[in-house]
Amino acid sequence: MAVRHPERARTTIVAPTGTGATGGGHELKYSLHRWSSFYSDAFHPNNILVDNPKDETSRWLSESNRPPQYLTLKLSHGPCIVRSITFGKYKRAHVCNLHLFDIFAGLDENEMKQVYTGELRNDDVKETFHLKPICCNFLKIVPHLAWEQTFGFSIWYVELRGQQQQQQQQQNQEVPMTSSLLPESLPSVSCHEKISPIYCLSSEMRSAEVTRHCLKHLRKLGYMDLFSELGRRSRVKLEHPQLTQLHYDLVECADFETSEQLIEEAANRGNFDEFLNKQEIDVEWKRIRNDPSPKSGSYRGAQRKRWPGMRGGHQMVFDPCTKSILLFGGWDGEKDLADLWQYHLESQEWECLSLDTEKEGGPCARSCHKMCLDWKRRKLYTFGRYYDSTPVETSNDSLGDLYLYDLATRKWTLLSADTSLEGGPGLVIDHQMCIDSENETIYVFGGKVYSTASLMLESSKKHQVHQSSGHCLSGRLYSYHISSRKWTQILNPSLWEMCQNTKGGLGMVFNEVSRQLFLIGSFPRYIRCLAYYVDTCQIRNFFYEGGMNGRYIQRVSIDCEKQEIYIFSGHRRTSQRVAFNSVCLFKIETEEWLRVCKFGGVAAIHSADEATTPCARFAYQLVFDPISKTHFIYGGNAGKQHEHRWMRLDDFWTFTLVMPSGEQLVRSCKLMIRRQRFEELSHTNSVEALSYLQNDLSALVDHGNQAETDEFCALVSVLITNFSQRKIQDDSHSALDEFRMQRNQLFDKLCGYFPESMTKPVGTPPFTTTKL
Repeated sequence: MAVRHPERARTTIVAPTGTGATGGGHELKYSLHRWSSFYSDAFHPNNILVDNPKDETSRWLSESNRPPQYLTLKLSHGPCIVRSITFGKYKRAHVCNLHLFDIFAGLDENEMKQVYTGELRNDDVKETFHLKPICCNFLKIVPHLAWEQTFGFSIWYVELRGQQQQQQQQQNQEVPMTSSLLPESLPSVSCHEKISPIYCLSSEMRSAEVTRHCLKHLRKLGYMDLFSELGRRSRVKLEHPQLTQLHYDLVECADFETSEQLIEEAANRGNFDEFLNKQEIDVEWKRIRNDPSPKSGSYRGAQRKRWPGMRGGHQMVFDPCTKSILLFGGWDGEKDLADLWQYHLESQEWECLSLDTEKEGGPCARSCHKMCLDWKRRKLYTFGRYYDSTPVETSNDSLGDLYLYDLATRKWTLLSADTSLEGGPGLVIDHQMCIDSENETIYVFGGKVYSTASLMLESSKKHQVHQSSGHCLSGRLYSYHISSRKWTQILNPSLWEMCQNTKGGLGMVFNEVSRQLFLIGSFPRYIRCLAYYVDTCQIRNFFYEGGMNGRYIQRVSIDCEKQEIYIFSGHRRTSQRVAFNSVCLFKIETEEWLRVCKFGGVAAIHSADEATTPCARFAYQLVFDPISKTHFIYGGNAGKQHEHRWMRLDDFWTFTLVMPSGEQLVRSCKLMIRRQRFEELSHTNSVEALSYLQNDLSALVDHGNQAETDEFCALVSVLITNFSQRKIQDDSHSALDEFRMQRNQLFDKLCGYFPESMTKPVGTPPFTTTKL
């Protein structure tokens, strides 16, 4: 199970350029209360009070980038409701520009709470961040990272917007109110905006919250006249009009059909999205058995004939045309492999296409290489491999070769014997490779350079490479146009910085819809996702703090239809030990990061046959089937968890995410409503209740779900019990009161699916306490 954490996502809401690029409300005056440091008098914190984008000294510059660095702002007119913060910038990009930051707020400077985490772009455009309305005296900005990590933090201008207490009181008084709860006069205005309890300390806000609690209590007891009169006099709304209408139809009128329609309308308006985004994601693991036939000889011999067997550092790609998986190469613990396999999903069988591709004019045995598939033209490409070169020797074995495999003719073609001589990268490992099938372009990024020619070429560009363990770590992005067989080097400082500063491992995928390359890397405090637009060369960054820090980014996949990126990482290993693997999901459209699951842990490989999840590993390979939305994971290295360290894994797993949907939630809500209707019918009209159970209620039950089926069957006994005992008379006040109480409880359950900003208050009212 996995819990979503959308609140940890760093998202940016960009306001239009110009002086009017601000959030809602009035501008709030403030002064600089405290600060951590400043570089010199020319860069005093008070500079952020003035918006002067043409003056390079009109900014706060911290003395260093060592934490803690901060600015504390004090509002000039006492407690105010802050709704947005706007950051001004210099007239062009600057190395000291603030990149990552946190915002804290509170009524007391010693008791402030974190209210926002965000990032700023390195450009000249103002950026506005809309905060959840908070009542505070102090606001603290805590920088974490500048765009150039070796420099101090610069903030050029800060503007706060919101309401002072007098403005908020006037706003509340202007809200209209109806005097009755009849259908034709239901409230049609938005409810009083709910403020988090820790900030509800001003007298006006506290009074409004107390009134809302009173309204809630009066309506629950059924005192509708008092409820309407209090609402009319106070001009305070209990909740959103949609929920008020739902309460009237469901609780007061027992109009179940209209209530179901209101639930469907709420789902169509997206009222349930916030609830769905916070729900747990179910993860389904399934192991694909590779049982050899007992008639085919010895176990190890049968294993080598019927499926690929133990290996790590291999490569796999998914072919959507034939619904199959292609697997090539790898390391079995003793030697590199040169076999090519195809797994057919429909028959669930492996087919060996070649036991030795080198003998058929293809690549030699290799591991740690990369592959990509042009599924439109039925072409498979492979590039790079591990080469034990200490010191580096000049030989044909150390040259970077690029091969093509035609799936139609099943023939190999050598496209380049040494890519470095054609303007491409040399022999590399740990690089990333993906393809743009539409434009027949292959992209290669990063990796350690091995071959002599490319090593000398890379070393001559010291600003783009550095030595690591005797090899060169490249920070370059290359594109290879297949038709013209032309390599092009794409130089960009952000790409180089991404490669040089990542903590461990990189992943790269191509988004066919938006035509973006997504590069994902792990940094000391966060995961960074860099989006590179291949047509415009623009770059955008996304950051995530949560659950995967210090991990190696081992594998990445993308679902272009759902616009989701799956990131598989491993715990940073020491002496080849892997504690567990983690899976993270990045939703591109909403810029939301979600923790999905962890798998592995220290487990004995010999008991893996009974395991329900795979053991922790690295050097494994996975592919994503966009049709069935399923990941396939094969092999890898379990490290020191295995008693024989040289052995590799040969297990084959499927990994599927089961995510809650709006349709499922609507069905669940309607099922609860129909159960309540059946409960009331069973006391008044047994024949009608039985018909309703068999037709209307049964139509919503998932009979494949054992729990729902058992509950449905139990409703028959409820009908029999109510018919035989008849404890409650149809026209009695106790019956009406009990039914109304049940419907009120049902309404409370339904309110739990709506955003908190739409619902009635929960908990106890914020009454004033006095010390005796």
